[in-house]
Parts: sequence; C-alpha cells; structure tokens
Amino acid sequence: MFRLNFIYAAILFGTIVLIQSCMAPAMQIRKDNLLSKEVYVVASGKKKIEAGRYYTVYRNEASQMMSSGGHAGHGGHVHDSGTSQMIKKIVGMVRVTKVLDDNTASAEIVNGDVQDGDAVEE
Repeated sequence: MFRLNFIYAAILFGTIVLIQSCMAPAMQIRKDNLLSKEVYVVASGKKKIEAGRYYTVYRNEASQMMSSGGHAGHGGHVHDSGTSQMIKKIVGMVRVTKVLDDNTASAEIVNGDVQDGDAVEE
C-alpha cells in the first residue's frame, strides 16, 4: 500500500513540474537594480529577441474567485469557499536596446512598473 501511494505521489509531482514548465513564459525580465530603468530580457527556447523592438511586459497575479458557496460568517466577515485564478496583468513596456547573445538583450523601460521576473510578450 505504501509503495502504491509513493508511486501516485511521484506521478503527481512529475505532472505538476511538467505543467509549471509548460506555463513558464518564453521571455522574462531580469532587473539588477530596483531603481534602474535598464533591464535584461531573457528568452528561453527558440524565441528571437530583436534590437529596437518594443515588448509588452505583464505579471501573473492570483485573483480570488467567489463560488456560490460563500456565506456571511461571524462578525460580518465573508467566508470564501472559492478558488484562485491567475490573471495576466499588463504592467509596462520595454524597448530592446542591444542584443547581447542568442538568449539575452539589454532593454530600457519605456513605461510602467516593470520588475524582476515579469513576463515579456511581443
């Protein structure tokens, strides 16, 4: 019985890792200095970064969703039996200034609140 549970746990863990790797954005922001307007765009896979191009930057944020099972609790608080959902929120734009190698380019923040780890799209 223990061995069967271990196998199920290993399969579940492998599935979660696979799903997370598939959900990883193709390009991400790397920012060394929080106050700097200069960032790096890092591409994974076969994404090609082009100098002079503008890219939209977004952040995935969790949003709590209420289900029909939510009810008022003690003291006026609402007990939530809902689930959370990831929402893609546009946070800014960058312009690539120089391609450093096949997977990395320096860029400047054109507008918005661009932070380390944010995702980049064309």
